[in-house]
Amino acid sequence: MAKIKTKLKATTILESMVAMVIAVVCLSIGTMVIVNVLNSDKGYPSLKADLLLNSISNKLKNEKTFIDGEERIENLLIKKTFEKYADTENLLQMTLQVIDENNKPIFERKELILQE
Repeated sequence: MAKIKTKLKATTILESMVAMVIAVVCLSIGTMVIVNVLNSDKGYPSLKADLLLNSISNKLKNEKTFIDGEERIENLLIKKTFEKYADTENLLQMTLQVIDENNKPIFERKELILQE
């Protein structure tokens, strides 16, 4: 068997493992940052729709106008539906839905209303 006369520079398994752990941590942090940036644009339209439905819900309950219909506010379509809830006489389920100009639902709110 022949002997190798020159020494080769090599890394140990421990050094290789440390380097891989550092690379994986950096990649995972970078991935989390990218995902958070991409998802951050969904927050504003959803929050705006929630606040809009909150004010519409309060208005409908104060005026006691429980009639199905649609309403356009700015570039959003608000659908209002009312139906009796689970075989009860005095409970209505109000469903308010916000739809954008592309007919994509942004936010939906369901609420029980006690009729007097």
